[in-house]
Amino acid sequence: MRRYAALFALVASTSALVSGCGSIGETPKNSGKTTVVVIQQEGAVGEAGAIDQGLVAEYNKVLDNPGSYEFNKTDNFTPAGTYSYAVFDITGDNVPELMLKADVKDYYAPVTVFSRGADGTVTNTKDVVISGVASAGGGRASVFAAGSGKGIYQALWDSRNPDAAVQAYELDGQNLTKQGQESKILLSTLPDDEHQQITWVPANDRSGVQALRTPLASTKDPQGNMGNAPAGLGQPHGNAAPSGTCGSAGGFGVDADGSTTSCEFAKSIAEAVSSSQTKTGIFAVQASSPITGQSYTMNCSESSGTTVCRGGNNAVVTLKTAGSANSPKQTAGSVVLEGTVVLKHPSELMNGKPTPNGEPESNEYILLWFDTPREVTGQKSGTPNGTTTNQTYGVSLGKKESFKYGSPSDSTGPWRQYVGKRIRITTTTEALWYQSDAGMPLSAVRLDNKGSFTVETLP
Repeated sequence: MRRYAALFALVASTSALVSGCGSIGETPKNSGKTTVVVIQQEGAVGEAGAIDQGLVAEYNKVLDNPGSYEFNKTDNFTPAGTYSYAVFDITGDNVPELMLKADVKDYYAPVTVFSRGADGTVTNTKDVVISGVASAGGGRASVFAAGSGKGIYQALWDSRNPDAAVQAYELDGQNLTKQGQESKILLSTLPDDEHQQITWVPANDRSGVQALRTPLASTKDPQGNMGNAPAGLGQPHGNAAPSGTCGSAGGFGVDADGSTTSCEFAKSIAEAVSSSQTKTGIFAVQASSPITGQSYTMNCSESSGTTVCRGGNNAVVTLKTAGSANSPKQTAGSVVLEGTVVLKHPSELMNGKPTPNGEPESNEYILLWFDTPREVTGQKSGTPNGTTTNQTYGVSLGKKESFKYGSPSDSTGPWRQYVGKRIRITTTTEALWYQSDAGMPLSAVRLDNKGSFTVETLP
């Protein structure tokens, strides 16, 4: 057997481990933090929703014959004859890598990383990280995905000690390169937002790779329309760019609330409301869209200086008078998000399409559901300034999940009291982030429950 001549030298059973996922019952205790299943990546979907079929084929080729690839093996490596894998973005470029684990009968299992180079070919690292339980003593090893979307963590610990030695690594060509200094982290706090648990899938179960074939809800066709969006989301009037805050018209501040309405049409509605003899309570107006050239009936409702009009092709427009008592109190740098809190199951979020990671129907997802899709800026690794502005249908607040492989998690507790209610969340861009994995709910911006935000229940 090849000796373990990789990145990490095991110095007795207490040597520092690189983050990974140990065997059942040997992973760090989940402290209630969200456990993220990292299977598939947005990066497999192009700007127009095209799937990178070449990458899917290459990863399937690896899994068809995983034993044919060379990589360093651990000391005392006794192969089980099977392999496991996970697919997620390690480099922060939104193109997923394939992590392949050689299963073992005992001792530490070596994990190699496959990636596509500039020439289009897929190669793997000879260096490995490790996962599992030492055959003697209390040594443990686990690998974690980086919540920042770039790199992985090797964690090593002794079952008799309360903390793990954790080292970050990044992929550099065919090498795994150490980043920064090793840190000590309490086992009781792992996994956490940055050190995310990996769910390993048997190589003969291709659900993780096949998920790469499913376009995400945020993809758009060449005309800018959303594809595979959750049920109930409309399309823009014509090919107008998604609007958002549209300035003022008719004495109102005008917000088109997302993708279903152009700013031109939103302002036309504002002028129609301004000209209407009835401007309070429940009323209707006729407004023409400069984009489509057609006239639409808009049903409006006014309360405390805020008027919401719905109609046409799923258009929603919010009009606020100056000094409205119901206007969000927003300071510089803050983000105000309004909608209805809903609890949904996988089939509802996927609109009948297969779930990306085989999520069972018993899973529950609590979201702040916007009246219509809107643009939200949040944190995203791999972008020039660390943030991105995407069009999304809502905010992921908490989820209760179980998986065929991996431990269950539940972060819905604080949000169940709001289900069915309209709320306003005031937060910051720093507390909002877009996923680098294909965990549900797809394409919803996520609220960091440890971040800074306030919640206000609306009438």
